[in-house]
Amino acid sequence: MDERRRTVSLAEPIAGEDVSMNGHDAEHPVDDSALTYEQTIQNSRRAAYQMAKLPAAVRQTALLHMAEVLLENEELILEANRDDAQAAVQSGYTETELSATELDSTLLRQIARGVREIAASSDPLGEVIGGWTAPNGAKIVKTRAPIGTIGVLFQERPHVAVTAAALCLKSGNSVVMAGCGHSFTTSLALSRIMRQAAETCGIPSHAIQFIEDSSPETARALTRAFGLIDAIIPQGDEAWVLDIIENSLVPVIATVGSRCHLYVHEDANLDVASRLLAMSAFSEPGASNGVCRLLLHRKIAKTFAEEYLTAMAEQGLTFRACPESAKLLPMAEELTIVSELSGDPMGLDVVIVKDIDQAIQMINQSGGRSAEAIVAESAKAIDRFSNEVDAACICVNASTRLSNGYDFGFGVDAGVSTQKLHARGPLSPLDLTTHKYIVYGDGCMLE
Repeated sequence: MDERRRTVSLAEPIAGEDVSMNGHDAEHPVDDSALTYEQTIQNSRRAAYQMAKLPAAVRQTALLHMAEVLLENEELILEANRDDAQAAVQSGYTETELSATELDSTLLRQIARGVREIAASSDPLGEVIGGWTAPNGAKIVKTRAPIGTIGVLFQERPHVAVTAAALCLKSGNSVVMAGCGHSFTTSLALSRIMRQAAETCGIPSHAIQFIEDSSPETARALTRAFGLIDAIIPQGDEAWVLDIIENSLVPVIATVGSRCHLYVHEDANLDVASRLLAMSAFSEPGASNGVCRLLLHRKIAKTFAEEYLTAMAEQGLTFRACPESAKLLPMAEELTIVSELSGDPMGLDVVIVKDIDQAIQMINQSGGRSAEAIVAESAKAIDRFSNEVDAACICVNASTRLSNGYDFGFGVDAGVSTQKLHARGPLSPLDLTTHKYIVYGDGCMLE
């Protein structure tokens, strides 16, 4: 079978398992396996109108139940994931690529905890953002409302299916998901479980949908559904996301950009800088919010290289060095074009800069606009870096790995938006809402 086009029926059990959900089936489960893209999207659109009027308590109960049922169905989910991992290995995935598709018990518990945190967060809908009385006597109230129908596209990371469903439910939206690559079977299992769990709590039957086709045409269909889908959130490698942005007719909340810098200023606490760098390099190599380029102020470069980088090299970290830093790191590969960043998950670009001006210029030229960090004591340097660096998250004496929903207190997030309109930074339920104006009058009209 062509791996680019795998379809699975909703009624078809995964890996020989019975999708009984341990007694948590929806009373009337819906089989959408024969629906076209258009029918699926139209159903989701209708569900969005129903979602907008659901009480917060119903959405909260559904989220808590989803977290519970995810853990109850751990073996089903992990077996589906083992099937995906086996297919990925047969396709020649590298160890790093494979890690993006894998789930285990620990990660599943973390995902369920994130869903519970979303459930416990304050309800974003109906919040009064502002209000005033117009000269004609009309009272105008600005309130928060759902976006409507959100399309979520992702490549490898199957937990995105859980994240997307939970955040959309919390914010009163319906969601249509499409996954490709070798996490398809896992994503399908997760979406089935979440949908059925949500339905038992009163969530509309088409509020959570996963298109059961992993072909590229699926993503294209969603990005062309202008007027039916209100926003697209793509998660995947940068080239894939940029292609979606360039060709989508539907507004896209961009989550591209994962090239993070760590700038070590001349007065920095080098122990702090070393700990932040080590966390990024060794805790989860290749993480999207990890540091891939180290910028060292010339005054502290030699000391930092000798006291810290040499030890990290012995632990397996590899370096690409600019001509100046290469003199301090004889083991490093030559970095011939400073504007190109290393793609090696266990690699680090090391560049020496003469001052903070050069550091800021370099970050703004080649950074991913996601998260950037400075280690410094000088308030002036910190203020300049914070104000002049163009990124969604500025980390001061803190790790770029903190730029995520968990550490921001949101629970799971739907990615880190690097755009400047509507939403920026880790996407929380609040970011999946818009606003509307309610005008109260007593026969008020144009004069």
